Amino acid sequence: GNLSVESTPGKGSEFSFTLEFPICSEKPRVQHEDPADQEPVSQKQPDLTSLRILLAEDNDLNAEIATELLEMQGAVVQRVQNGQEAVDQFQNNPSGYYQCILMDIQMPVKNGLEATQEIRSGSHPDAGNIPIIAMTANSFKEDMDAAYASGMNNFVPKPINVSHLFHVLSDILK
Repeated sequence: GNLSVESTPGKGSEFSFTLEFPICSEKPRVQHEDPADQEPVSQKQPDLTSLRILLAEDNDLNAEIATELLEMQGAVVQRVQNGQEAVDQFQNNPSGYYQCILMDIQMPVKNGLEATQEIRSGSHPDAGNIPIIAMTANSFKEDMDAAYASGMNNFVPKPINVSHLFHVLSDILK
């Protein structure tokens, strides 16, 4: 292959490459001749009908995508833009109002870890048992450990893998 670089001081650099692969001459192997024997290509999406989710996400695009994906499955999503708003919204609603909180970690005013700790230590009847799921681009082991230590129940890395998010929601809400 070829690798090329064009660079202009003060303007930036452009990298490009070309790779050449031989054309495959073998016929693809089929493991299952009978379509009934094959695994389904897509798993059944969960029914989130009437599930009320509090979404704490400061990024408008991320919030729009998550909201759309959840609403397509029937969920009712209420979005807040920072950790303090998440705490206030949770505390100002009655027991059972929210079935789940999706919490970004890095947010202004109060981050997701601080917000989760405040929710867990509060006097709200659901404070100890509301499922709180971290949704963050920081997905190193220490980030996961910090999320669990703050009182979160699970962890979904960004960019969001929809199947993984739905799997986590299904498991946590059983």
